[in-house]
Amino acid sequence: ARTGLPLRRKAGIRTIEWGRNPGTDVDLTLVVNGLPVFARGGNWPTLDKTLDFRHAAERYHRALLLAKEANVNVMRFWGGYAKELDVFYDLCDRMGILVLHDFPVANSVQADDVDREVYSRQVRTLIRQLRPRACLAAWMGGNELRQCEVVGSAMDDLTALGGEIAGEEDPGRRYFASSYLLRAGLTDEYE
Repeated sequence: ARTGLPLRRKAGIRTIEWGRNPGTDVDLTLVVNGLPVFARGGNWPTLDKTLDFRHAAERYHRALLLAKEANVNVMRFWGGYAKELDVFYDLCDRMGILVLHDFPVANSVQADDVDREVYSRQVRTLIRQLRPRACLAAWMGGNELRQCEVVGSAMDDLTALGGEIAGEEDPGRRYFASSYLLRAGLTDEYE
């Protein structure tokens, strides 16, 4: 049914690629819409661990505005928390802040104790909810998962599973096994 009001929708087109860092064999240079971007990043652990989301939109806006004013253009979403409210991603989309999103696994997790079926459902749900977002630059297996680099370890198997799911659910987006590897300049990707 027509309301007589014109439909208005903001839209933007962006592509994200990962180019070679000059003088290296590592592809960690963000290329947005064909232009290399100097990534000035921050870490987003979540505003309120108590899950008190009253006035969340205003609080997200203020925090992200402060980040933007500090010239932050890339935010790593911490793996100890599943996801933020949609308004967080809406604001990142609008402000042009790219998000490197950890899966909900942090360094304190004992990989042997992780229920793979529950983990798979969580990761698939997260990807399906967030993959349409323009702000989403990459998926990461989790927060500082140092054991993921030990071949055959439980954490290596868990991050490999995360990479397989990311490849199935969002094949055009890059996956890093851990934010630890990203910081170290290693890629250790699963394709």
